[in-house]
Amino acid sequence: MGGPLIVDILSRDPSKLARHPRLILQPNVGESSVRQWLCQNNYHLENEVILSEDKHTYEILVANYQAGPQMVLTAQELKYGPYLMTEKNSAFVAKWQAKITKLQKVQAQLQKAKEVPTIKMAALTSEIEEIEAMLYG
Repeated sequence: MGGPLIVDILSRDPSKLARHPRLILQPNVGESSVRQWLCQNNYHLENEVILSEDKHTYEILVANYQAGPQMVLTAQELKYGPYLMTEKNSAFVAKWQAKITKLQKVQAQLQKAKEVPTIKMAALTSEIEEIEAMLYG
């Protein structure tokens, strides 16, 4: 299930979270929206795991409720995961290398346009450079 749907389900009936259960979530897309929701609702990420099996990548987020100050994550930590960025295991690297490849394919298609959309090309280049800096910098 996607991150936005997980966020919607968690937000829909807050009474279900009244006892502050430990949350183990596995968004298949939109992981950053789940991390953001966790921070905004006093859940602290305790661990993150990423693995690949049968050509599928699974990202698992484990969070516990903590009264008091909210967990604060940077934009980069929200996007990539604070624990995953630190570990950078092979599944993590493969996921983001695949993302770079997809972005480069989009760039190649845009280059074929009669008028190359320079703003879009710059945004794609910027995103590729951000991912590369995170992976290899």
